[in-house]
Amino acid sequence: MVTIRGKAVFNTQDPLKLHVKIVPHTHDVVYHEHEFHEIVYVEKGFMIHYYMNKHTLITAGDLFYIRPGESHKYTLPQHAIIYNCLFSWETIAERLDDLVKLPWIGELFKTAEYKGCIRLKLDPVFGTLLKEKLNEIKNEMIRKEAGWMIKAKYIFYDLIVDISRYYIRNTAGDEAGRKQMRESQWDYIYKAIEYMEGKYPYIQVRDVAAHLGLSYSYFYHLFKNSTGTSPIEYLRNVRLSNAVDLMRNTHTSITQVAIKTGYSNIAFFSKQFKQVFGVAPTIFIRSYYGREIQ
Repeated sequence: MVTIRGKAVFNTQDPLKLHVKIVPHTHDVVYHEHEFHEIVYVEKGFMIHYYMNKHTLITAGDLFYIRPGESHKYTLPQHAIIYNCLFSWETIAERLDDLVKLPWIGELFKTAEYKGCIRLKLDPVFGTLLKEKLNEIKNEMIRKEAGWMIKAKYIFYDLIVDISRYYIRNTAGDEAGRKQMRESQWDYIYKAIEYMEGKYPYIQVRDVAAHLGLSYSYFYHLFKNSTGTSPIEYLRNVRLSNAVDLMRNTHTSITQVAIKTGYSNIAFFSKQFKQVFGVAPTIFIRSYYGREIQ
């Protein structure tokens, strides 16, 4: 396991301990963890994200965070470009008590036991605003004009609040949720993700709702309103990322890959695979790994 230290990222002469970078991903990134916090925005393309030994597909518009000590890696990047905003505890210490109270993004600043990685799907308008603010921070720290530290930190806090307000406006659901999602609702989301990632070959979304003791309609809207992604799409992405993992690391046939990842209909599996990755499974494995698979 590679641990990325703060001194490898932050300038020792920079008291802000804040760094923004734009990263085109063309190769796999090995498992690693950080001493610092990370906010990730996928600007373009897609890739498979492994997070704490679980994995799923991330695509353009996804926003998520990684806390210190949480391991992750990226594989099979397809025209992927991501924005990284990296910062340390020192960056946020003065406002920590306020930050942890913010809906959604506040989870990033807590030191509680790992529960999972909840992604938001941003619309293009807010995605553009987020990129503009990240670029402002980056430019302030490059130019270092008068008052640059004050302005960079102000834009950073402004961005954090904007992300939380975006969540409230777009994904919190009912009126009570618009103020702040209840702890019990978040528990449902974490449990749903854990169940889907552990049981994906054997279940449908209705089974997830039943497992949580919720009606299908209530669970569907709760999940979609909380994450910006429907549970159907989330379960599909979990299945397809596991399918790619099987094709990459074994010589399992396409038929068996489909069955092992929850598809009884091979044609439907191939159709969904092509919709996401742009090519049929056989062409995919031939193009990326130079071998045939039946």
